[in-house]
Amino acid sequence: MKKIISLLVIAAMLVTALASCGTYDVRKLNLDEYVRLGDYSTFTAEEFAQKYYEGRDVDVTNSQVSYNVNWGYSVEFNLVCEIVTVDGDKTTYTKFDELCYEGDKTAKINLYEDTQDANRCAFDSSFVYDVDNMANIGSSAGLRTITVGTAFSFEYDMPYNCKYDELKNQTVNFTVTPVKIWAPLYSDDEIVDTLDAFIADHPVTQTVLAVGDQVYTDITATIDGEAWEDGTLSGHTFMLGYSQWSTDFDDALVGHKVGETVSFSVSFPSDWNNADIAGKTVDFAVTTRSSVNYDRTIAANTTYSSLYEYKEALRVAYCALYDIISVIAGRSELIEVPAELLKQFKAIYKSQADNTINDYMASVGATKDEAFEYLFGGKDGYEVFINENADASAFETLVVYALFDALHLRYSDEMYQSDLQKLTDKYNSYYQSDYTTKQFEKLNGELLLRLVFMEDILCNDRIHHVEGLPEIITEE
Repeated sequence: MKKIISLLVIAAMLVTALASCGTYDVRKLNLDEYVRLGDYSTFTAEEFAQKYYEGRDVDVTNSQVSYNVNWGYSVEFNLVCEIVTVDGDKTTYTKFDELCYEGDKTAKINLYEDTQDANRCAFDSSFVYDVDNMANIGSSAGLRTITVGTAFSFEYDMPYNCKYDELKNQTVNFTVTPVKIWAPLYSDDEIVDTLDAFIADHPVTQTVLAVGDQVYTDITATIDGEAWEDGTLSGHTFMLGYSQWSTDFDDALVGHKVGETVSFSVSFPSDWNNADIAGKTVDFAVTTRSSVNYDRTIAANTTYSSLYEYKEALRVAYCALYDIISVIAGRSELIEVPAELLKQFKAIYKSQADNTINDYMASVGATKDEAFEYLFGGKDGYEVFINENADASAFETLVVYALFDALHLRYSDEMYQSDLQKLTDKYNSYYQSDYTTKQFEKLNGELLLRLVFMEDILCNDRIHHVEGLPEIITEE
């Protein structure tokens, strides 16, 4: 019942929405008089991909300007990149114009998978973790709060394989000013069951090390026979081929086995950004405890080339799961809405709006007119909210019941009571409340609850008719 979980939020908003409303029995209608169903048997992944990307690309900064971003967000930003040079007590900053995005020139990142581009993952992480130097990412750094229009800065030691020759092995200071923020649509949390099931069936652990593997290692390092403390690391994780050291360091590990200790030497150039090892030879001993490669496993067992591509496909699949009924409704034709059905949905959305207004007034000390203006753009917007949502929900109700008839599906009162009990238990657990099923039903209304339960059944049924989607977990 993944979709039904969202009703927990609805339930909290409705409060006494339907306490005084009777139950309208849609099953008694001759639905042919009210709705003509469109095609409900043929769908393509492309149409849901379009809906997913349109939904993902909605700018949310009009409603909120500060976020603890995490993987799944997108950010448009201005950027100033400066090479940091330290000469004794003097530090100078030289702007590197090729990586500067100022004024109307902006950059954008999609924080969907930090290993999509290993060369960029540290930079991406700076939006997620509150650090002033990227070397601290592996520590217990908390999430960064980013605010539209407010700059933040961090330093980063550019890797040896940076595509800009001028920046290789240089310390760089980045100053980022967010311009727009996009909240995630179908984040990793929503696809985790399917992803975990795939990984359980297709182990990602590797026995022979290759470029692109995420390796978990213990490293000891010596210079002229003396231990080099900064190079001695326990439980050090990195992507092979993109380490902080050099091409020679990574090449020395490729082809060796997990559990094996590999000893080798690396000579660092005199202009290396770490003065401890610049111009010196370091002797390393590296033991790899484990190695995983999601991309290789995905490519070997699916039609996708990487974990990033597979996750995006799963997000599209969940978009289809959640939106397939609205797509069918869009293909269908409304003949007429029963007046009593529309009346009950207007009561639902009026109660939602009124409770939201009252909560806002109580929380910020606003007047009712101020609440109308802030929440709905005025009283006209309040009426539009009620009427448009009631119209849409009434139409979707007719479509759902007509689909049950067309597909010869059955939803009995016993099934309803079972679903009601499960959702009541979830609600009580989530909000630490103690509603009985009767109280919870009165809180939300049988009409709304039946609609959500029946939609969940239809979504799980119709998702198997979408061509080109990866298989996802649905609940019976």
